[in-house]
Amino acid sequence: MQKKGTAECLKEQENETITSGSAGDTPVWVLHVVSRLAISCGVMSVLMKLYRQMDRERVQFAFLTHERSPMDYGDEIQALGGRIHQLPKPAVGSLRLYRRQLRQVFVDHPEYRVVHGHVPVLLPFYMPEVLRQHVPRRILHSHSSRHSATRAKQLRNACLSRFYRYSHTDYFACSRESARLLYGRRIPEDRVLILRNAVNPDAYRMDSRTQQEIRRSLGLENNWVMGHVGRFAREKNHLFLLQIFEEVLRRRPDARLLLVGAGEMDSEIRETIGQRGLEGNVILSGPRRDVPALLQAMDCFVLPSLFEGLPLTVVEAQAAGVPCVVSDQVTDEVRITALVRTVSLSQSAGQWAEAILSWRPEADRLQIQQDLRERGFDVRQTAKWLAEYYTGETEVSPDGCDSQE
Repeated sequence: MQKKGTAECLKEQENETITSGSAGDTPVWVLHVVSRLAISCGVMSVLMKLYRQMDRERVQFAFLTHERSPMDYGDEIQALGGRIHQLPKPAVGSLRLYRRQLRQVFVDHPEYRVVHGHVPVLLPFYMPEVLRQHVPRRILHSHSSRHSATRAKQLRNACLSRFYRYSHTDYFACSRESARLLYGRRIPEDRVLILRNAVNPDAYRMDSRTQQEIRRSLGLENNWVMGHVGRFAREKNHLFLLQIFEEVLRRRPDARLLLVGAGEMDSEIRETIGQRGLEGNVILSGPRRDVPALLQAMDCFVLPSLFEGLPLTVVEAQAAGVPCVVSDQVTDEVRITALVRTVSLSQSAGQWAEAILSWRPEADRLQIQQDLRERGFDVRQTAKWLAEYYTGETEVSPDGCDSQE
């Protein structure tokens, strides 16, 4: 039998539609293509917040993961009724095996009629099979404003993400900057939906008892706490963050730095802490599930990133009422409330320290919740809309989750 090319597959799929799920029907299954299921993965944090709020009688999630890192969300996904398919990371020597295993996933699960991709560099590996399987709804989701922190990886990732980029039916992005990176001018702006990285504001409600308990457990009862939540990766700029904290410590000897996360720079960060004599002043908590509680222990959240799509951690910090100081490389779209201050990366560590210690905005709890809802950052609203989008019940952008303007 002659194999069909990409163009033929796309043409045959033009008239295909997804069957809408309604009460009593089997759910629409969405296959999410991700890199890993680790707590330190920001994309998974976004997806799990949506999944917990999703009407799972109408929509269910399956995850196609490509790294043998810890399956932090594995048990929860299964408890929610979801599925996990673990494939080896595709490589030149194992590409045939990868595609054979992926084909078997679709053979075993013909109900996967929506594929939602979150890792553009994997497009050349999984999209040919998605097209052969005539999946009618194919979503590409941009989560970053730069392909990588290093020049070599930027070039590699930019090249890989070009393949099959325009073979999708739907285009999502977490911010306008991330949309520009991946879609450029080839995808009309009115076709790109900006789906905010949203949170449940109620989960971050300030509670004095929780604040006291978490501070006590970390030994921070009598300290001023500068905090950061994020993967230990080059783009998060942890080494500069440590320089900033040194300057803060000179000005406030009672200051402590709380670092929440893990990643490939773990050893380098620990070594730098030791070299600078900061062991007694920096708390490395590792990856944690109780981020809402940890945020309550912080007096200021600091994110000097080299680039970001739309950092969920800054949304979470604002929901918790924590003042935030972020770099000028973080999109302005994250300024949801009056709690965010921007400082240029061209400024010295000392200037950052002054900006951090002088930043004392007032936090109005009711105003914060209203701002989150009105700007499209309430995950309950987002999950409701997304369920309707997956099932084909709506094609209209929800309030706050706009097409690019």
